[in-house]
Amino acid sequence: AAMLEHCMQLLGTSRSYMGTFYTLWEERHQIYRSYRKDDPADKKAAQEGRPAKQVIPMTYAKVQTFRSFLMSIMLQRAKVFELDAQGIEDIDYRALAETILDNDVKTNKFNQVLGQIIVDIAKFGLGIIKHSWEEEYVYVPMTSQEPDKTIFGMTFQGKKRYDVQKIAKRKGNRLQAISPFDFFPDVRYPLTELHSGEFCADECDESRNSLLRRESEGVVAGVKYVQDMDRNCAYNTRKYRLRSHINFNEPDKTSHIVRMTRMQVKIT
Repeated sequence: AAMLEHCMQLLGTSRSYMGTFYTLWEERHQIYRSYRKDDPADKKAAQEGRPAKQVIPMTYAKVQTFRSFLMSIMLQRAKVFELDAQGIEDIDYRALAETILDNDVKTNKFNQVLGQIIVDIAKFGLGIIKHSWEEEYVYVPMTSQEPDKTIFGMTFQGKKRYDVQKIAKRKGNRLQAISPFDFFPDVRYPLTELHSGEFCADECDESRNSLLRRESEGVVAGVKYVQDMDRNCAYNTRKYRLRSHINFNEPDKTSHIVRMTRMQVKIT
């Protein structure tokens, strides 16, 4: 309980500060979307069957041009990450390491992650890539049969056993594009000294089934105490980030979606 309270206190300091940017970021996003409210002239034109005033999406075009330019530079080679050998003994390992990294890049759909990060930088001045280690497992039903037994010259067929075997599907790096609205660093340090901070956190939406799967793998615990997202949560200021399966007006109809905060903290 003391550790949880400590983490929540640190998270609260970051949330309070990062929240001061949300209004500005929302305005920038609306400009990027070329969104504008209809004024009385537009409403009158609609009643008369005339078109409303149009907005030329210059900001959207500039952002997409910026995105295309940077992606063409960073993805111009066959492999995104190229390594240099420090000596002759590293040459064989260099090729193997590049192949492993290239496989992780393709598995994570790096082109999409990179594109989202560049768009966030253009809109908000901040882009975050989260790097973590991921292990995926599949559960395969297995059938085995016990060996036959011979008792007093009579042979008895062994029983069949039905079991579920846990098999590793993938172990490797995971890259995620984190929205600036979901990013909570230690704001006592500048972003250039991010790793010197006491903590860093991010948030995401996950289904209860996903949490139950993680609990069965020993990654998380206490899922039965986790409550589904309701209308009182403080995330409805980020409307454009919300998924279609979240209904804040009728939370009872939301299909078991929870808000997960992941936090890394230096604790003595």
